[in-house]
Amino acid sequence: MGTWDIGHFDNDTAADFAYTLDETAMDQRENLIRTTLTRTVQTQDYLDSSDAVEAVAAAALVAAQCPDGEPITTSYGPNEALPVLASDLRTLAVEALDRVLAGESELAELWDETPEGPLWRQIVGQLRATLHSQPELQETPAARDLNLLTQRDQTTEVEPEPEFREHLGACFGTMVVLSTTRG
Repeated sequence: MGTWDIGHFDNDTAADFAYTLDETAMDQRENLIRTTLTRTVQTQDYLDSSDAVEAVAAAALVAAQCPDGEPITTSYGPNEALPVLASDLRTLAVEALDRVLAGESELAELWDETPEGPLWRQIVGQLRATLHSQPELQETPAARDLNLLTQRDQTTEVEPEPEFREHLGACFGTMVVLSTTRG
């Protein structure tokens, strides 16, 4: 494997993966990323460095679409646009990175034999943290009130939270909501 730097696409295998992704039809690119990550997660034996490198590159592409993700700016990464990737790929990418960093991984062993090994582990760990830090959906008081209303089958009067009223810019005291029971 020709490696010239520590970045996710700074080696021949990852650059080849990016080229393959560019040559893949737009509607098949997510499938290529998913297949790459799945292959790594499902490897029972010793993980070959080529598979691990491709998994790290695929995980970097998924992470680039996360809210705090770093864009892929290297000239060795894909040149063609990616579709918006399914959010379940984040979990799969975390699992793949865990497999890459675990024992029985040729790539981890190769990096651990170099002075840059700790830095590589840190960079991959940061990538993992970006993927793992998915913001959880939080239910606001207004959303909770609206959710309760949809479960009722009668006319209901609700006093909205003050911040909800302010947000809407409305000056009213009671909101009447009609809902019906779905059959």
